[in-house]
Amino acid sequence: DVFGLECNYQFDEKQVTLSGQPATSLSGWSIDSNSSSKKILVTDETQKNLLQSKKTVFTMSFKAVSNLAVGTSVTIKFSQIKIAYSDGGGIKEKSASDITYTKTVLPPKSNNANLKSLTVTGCDLSTPFSSSKTSYNLKSEVPYSVSTLDVKAAAEDANATVSVSGKNLSVGSNTVKITVTAENGTTKKTYSISVVRKQDPQYQSSDDATLSSITPSAGTLSPAFTSATTTYIIYVPFEQTSFHATALATHAKATVKEISEIPLEVGSNEMIIQVTSESGNTTDYHLYIYRLPVFEGTPPTIGEEPTDPVDNPQNGDNTDDPDEDTLPVIEPEPIIKTEYITEKIGVPFYLAIILGILGIGIGFTLAIAFIDKKI
Repeated sequence: DVFGLECNYQFDEKQVTLSGQPATSLSGWSIDSNSSSKKILVTDETQKNLLQSKKTVFTMSFKAVSNLAVGTSVTIKFSQIKIAYSDGGGIKEKSASDITYTKTVLPPKSNNANLKSLTVTGCDLSTPFSSSKTSYNLKSEVPYSVSTLDVKAAAEDANATVSVSGKNLSVGSNTVKITVTAENGTTKKTYSISVVRKQDPQYQSSDDATLSSITPSAGTLSPAFTSATTTYIIYVPFEQTSFHATALATHAKATVKEISEIPLEVGSNEMIIQVTSESGNTTDYHLYIYRLPVFEGTPPTIGEEPTDPVDNPQNGDNTDDPDEDTLPVIEPEPIIKTEYITEKIGVPFYLAIILGILGIGIGFTLAIAFIDKKI
């Protein structure tokens, strides 16, 4: 059960320099290093994270000096190694053999991230390839039947890596990217090919030029939004001096013309939102934003009881006041008028009655005579 390690280290400072400080990744362990004496002490002071198997106790990084020749052998040596451990009978210490690491200086890794060649199977680039030129187009559109672009790219440096993305084509515009990563792993260069894939000959463009939503920056749409309703009114307070809205098209391939913020005048203001379908049809949605005039009155006090006009003495009517005399109600007597009922010729009523009786008698006599004659 190891809980500590101590050692010295040596290296030729004319060949390499220590890069950073020694470090440990062991949980619960601490490291103390002295660059002057070149001594390292790594311990688990709590002895709660004892090592019972082979582990990396600490790491150190060295960097070759700039003028060090390629092929030079560099040696890092660890000596006077002491290990502290517990075997159940107490704390013990033992020495370990020296450890020597030897490395040969290699040439620096290449930073070459250029392509040597770039071709597309069955297609021609619009301009001849050059390692210094990174953007290309195809000379012509590819047919709908071509769903994947076959790109062949080779790097100038054999140790560089090449990756291609965007080879699977959708209908319309596509960008295929070729990324070259140099041997050093950090230097990268990206080439691109713009490709247009034709539409399916059987495809029919959508005529849908409607909106799925309109969201005003202030106020509420009236009436409530529906795709089929294209005219709305929105009331906003006087303090609202500008207005804008966001809108979403119903169809994924329909487009909404950019909506700019508009200043608001007092009264009616109009905003038009235009939608263009995939096939080119357009629909205009009209928003009429009504900005209210400034309020110059006195706001009512919240919670104040309203005054009953019946009980207001200023109205001149106070029937509940016992000191007031009650005026009697005088009903007018009916007036009976005697009129003569006349016909258009002005015959008095009594004369009309007499003539009526005579007429009945004459009619009756004539009727009897007629009956006798028939018999």
